[in-house]
Amino acid sequence: MSVQIQGLDKLYKVLGNAAANKTLVRPMHEAMEHMKAPLVHYPPQSGNKKVPFVSDKQRRYVFWAMGKGIIDVPYQRGRTLGNSWKTAVTKIRMSSRGIAGRMGTNIPYAQLVQWRKTQSRRFRGNWTTTDDVVEGNFVRRNVDRVFQRAIDKALGGK
Repeated sequence: MSVQIQGLDKLYKVLGNAAANKTLVRPMHEAMEHMKAPLVHYPPQSGNKKVPFVSDKQRRYVFWAMGKGIIDVPYQRGRTLGNSWKTAVTKIRMSSRGIAGRMGTNIPYAQLVQWRKTQSRRFRGNWTTTDDVVEGNFVRRNVDRVFQRAIDKALGGK
């Protein structure tokens, strides 16, 4: 995601590269949290769709496994995917201009749920994708506002 922030040139000119980078670290963390928020949100569970058993053998196993506590019905979400999203902010050499924010998950099935190019049909339209977050105006406005507020405060009318 690329956001055009007003006043960066002035910030670097007035504070210098190292101080300006330091000023931008906190807003970058906050911006990353704004971007992460829609991805950790789970959509409502789909309705109680009754799926027919493929075979009598499968039906017997399911009821046996339910009786032994191997299968929970109804399915309980573990929130594993939502809790797996992490963010990191790194400085790009303190002598140069810039910091970078990164966000990701190490869950192997995340690409089937929250990446538009590989999203399974089952999840389309229900789960927010990383593309939705990057393209969304609401997140973009929040990120812009976070940085603008920090720059204005650091410059203090200079």
